[in-house]
Amino acid sequence: MFNKTQLDIEKASERGILHRDYIAHCFRWSHVMKHAKMGMRLLDVGCGMNTPMAMTFYVNKFRPSLYVGVDIRAKFKYTQDDFPFPYKKQSYFDCTDSMNWVDLYNEYGEEWDMVTCFEVIEHMSKESGLALLENMANFCGGTRIFLSTPCFNGSKAANHVYEWGYTELKEELENDFIIEEHYGTFASQRDIKSDLCDHGLIKCFEDLHRYYDSNVLSVIFAPLFPARSRNVIWRLRVK
Repeated sequence: MFNKTQLDIEKASERGILHRDYIAHCFRWSHVMKHAKMGMRLLDVGCGMNTPMAMTFYVNKFRPSLYVGVDIRAKFKYTQDDFPFPYKKQSYFDCTDSMNWVDLYNEYGEEWDMVTCFEVIEHMSKESGLALLENMANFCGGTRIFLSTPCFNGSKAANHVYEWGYTELKEELENDFIIEEHYGTFASQRDIKSDLCDHGLIKCFEDLHRYYDSNVLSVIFAPLFPARSRNVIWRLRVK
């Protein structure tokens, strides 16, 4: 079971205000840019129809030696001619099917420098999510992997099939991956207020709140408190 909805800039800005979900998207892409190097081979699992990661590389003048975006959907906005670097896409790629991972390996090899999988596993069943993680572990050895997904806190978004709890996902990842680092990408203010007080940050928060709205503040402070955040990005390597 898969849900194929996608958050894009047109939808995110229709009220004239970019909400925290989309701001967090932008910060994920810029975070990956911090770890990327020219000439890398990059695999983008669940790349989306407008492949925003590839667009981020393009507008920031970053050229990988190969970008491969895979997605379960058929239609893509851009073609290879739109980018000045090797740009490949595969549609209807069931990222939980090991045979598709074999096909991917046979065509491009295993030596990816970086793999991204942002906001994907919450759009599939838990069983499919486990299969995706297993295939990443089996076919992405030696690769730095960036994975992000919401953290279930008792209620999930209507378009999410299964949201993993923070501890639940952390324990699952530790089976096959080394967690190099992880950060919250956005958080509800009520969930981190006590942590802000404990860390002496409440005055900083209140001063910034005089100007910024809650959408901005929810992503500014979330990286400090991943266990309290509503969404987390994990930087992983296969054991």
